[in-house]
Amino acid sequence: MNDVSMLNYIERIKGILVPLFYLKTEGDYGIGDFDSLEYLVSNLREYNFIEILPINLPDGSNSPYSPISFYAIDPVYASVKTSLKYFDESKIEWLKSMQIYLHQFNVVDYEKVRNFKLSIYRSLYRIFLDEDKKFRTQEYKDYQDFINVNDFWIQKYSEYMSNHFHEDKEFYMFFQWKLYTQLEDIVSIARSRNVYMCYDIPFYPGKYSIERYTNSDLFSIPVVDGGFYDKSNTKNNQVWHVDVYNFDKEEDISNMFSNRIHFYKRYFDALRIDHFNGYFKRYMFKDDKFEENNIELKNILQIIQKEKDIFYVFESTQLPVATEFIKKIGGSEIFTYLNLSRIIEDTNYREYMDNIMYYSSNHDWGSLMYNNNGKHSEVERIINFIKQKKRYVISLEDILYDSRRLNIPGVINDTNWRIRMLNSISEISL
Repeated sequence: MNDVSMLNYIERIKGILVPLFYLKTEGDYGIGDFDSLEYLVSNLREYNFIEILPINLPDGSNSPYSPISFYAIDPVYASVKTSLKYFDESKIEWLKSMQIYLHQFNVVDYEKVRNFKLSIYRSLYRIFLDEDKKFRTQEYKDYQDFINVNDFWIQKYSEYMSNHFHEDKEFYMFFQWKLYTQLEDIVSIARSRNVYMCYDIPFYPGKYSIERYTNSDLFSIPVVDGGFYDKSNTKNNQVWHVDVYNFDKEEDISNMFSNRIHFYKRYFDALRIDHFNGYFKRYMFKDDKFEENNIELKNILQIIQKEKDIFYVFESTQLPVATEFIKKIGGSEIFTYLNLSRIIEDTNYREYMDNIMYYSSNHDWGSLMYNNNGKHSEVERIINFIKQKKRYVISLEDILYDSRRLNIPGVINDTNWRIRMLNSISEISL
């Protein structure tokens, strides 16, 4: 790879923000998955940058920002199309009936979809274990290469899953290999079409994650929750129900962060660093009160400065010290519009900053239609305004004028992270 990301040199970044589960295609199985993402990447025309929300397996809720592992992909995103060649006619008929059944739901039923995908890949795993073929195929060699390269996380993950769900440890390694092979194929298609892929990196692992389980000394006592504190508007306060880092262990935390950067560079051209304020301030919720302390994770900031062959997009709420760092390293700071008043009030003094990445909305605060009282004309005006910028990302919900809310932050419920497109992605031009 080059010493500096190619995204620093292209004339314009024209991006869309995609919650993968939200995608809908005619033949999907109740969720946007890698088959859906491949379709999107292969048919993109107007845009050259796709940011996807985290696709890691969550630790109990549906939230992609509460992963059971920083690395393991959720089985719900597994391709079905790539498995068809392994099955006989009766199995194909069963898949067709399951497609009709799962496709009918207007929201994602994670349990049904996950169990369905697990069933498919258990069958593939049994085929893979065929002793007559296993040790003499290129496929098996590829699998072993994947395990060796990912040994630093996949052994702990597979052991954890095996202990909890009483299933063969190697099945979980096999499944992750299949998932990352599919992702790699999609990224190859994207790069062949000059489409850049961006991945969103959560700040904390889930409360019941493998990282928390195997590195308990890196986290504070469980009664302290991480979150976000906004003095100017307490309505924006969020409690995330995760354990905050023990910053006395900064070197170990930095090593964990460095491993993630090196890992995701294999698959993505850009990384969105979630909650970048958290690298300069520690937000905690303890005894029903918020606490805020100044910190500076110098080791992690040095890692970011050194890893210049990946393009960084930073989520920051205009914290001055964070903004100065972002400008120094040439990354992009997110500025989100949400409504027309932000165009009038906030744009003028930011025009001089070439490193701003302008977003229409985000997963926390709802779509443009949600924030503009369903006024189609105002949403259209905001989108057209953003498209004049050098670097921009428009949420897929905004392109579709969807007024439904994707997520209410800091709340664990049965409605977050479940909505789906009302129509197929093939019916719109991107």
